[in-house]
Parts: sequence; structure tokens; C-alpha cells
Amino acid sequence: MNRDEFEDQDARAAWELLGRHRGVEPSFGFAQRTLRRLHEKPARRFWQLPVFRWATALSCVIALAVGGLVLRHRAESRQAAEFYAAAHQDYLEDYDVIAALDQLEVNNQL
Repeated sequence: MNRDEFEDQDARAAWELLGRHRGVEPSFGFAQRTLRRLHEKPARRFWQLPVFRWATALSCVIALAVGGLVLRHRAESRQAAEFYAAAHQDYLEDYDVIAALDQLEVNNQL
């Protein structure tokens, strides 16, 4: 059996199977229902509304801005404390001694 005969047998068998297959007919009014559904506007869910999208974007921008401002304020406070400590280093040692003495006095009174 050569290649052409083999392919012819396969083709005949395929066509025979297709011939035995029962055709599918659409139900009554299928075309009209399909066209009507195509022309209908789909119902929007709330997250698809432009207002919701803008509100979400705006809230993200506000959250990022507030977070950035808080981080900036903390960095500035830390930098100011370091600058103050460097400028008043001699005085701060005196305050530490006084605070330690006050703590000692409080502990002795108990």
C-alpha cells in the first residue's frame, strides 16, 4: 500500500464519519436573539464606572502623598535632633547627669 492509497482511505473514512454525523440546527429565533444581544449595552459593574476609577486613583495619590510627607517630616526631625545634639553636646551631658540624679532621688523615695 503506497502513501496515496493510505491518505485516500483516511480521507474516505473521515468523510464517512462526517456523513453519519447529524447536523445541528439553531433553535427558532436564534439569529434575532443573537443580534438583539449584540446591540444591547452590557450592564456595568461598579468597579467599571469612571467615578470609581477616578476615586481609586485619587485615593492612591493622596495615600502616597501623605506617606511621603510623614517620611519627610520624620527625616527632618531626626536631622534637627542630630544637629541640636551636635550643637549642644556639652549641655546635653549635664542634662543626662541631672536626669539620672532625679531618677535616683525618685527611686530612693520609694
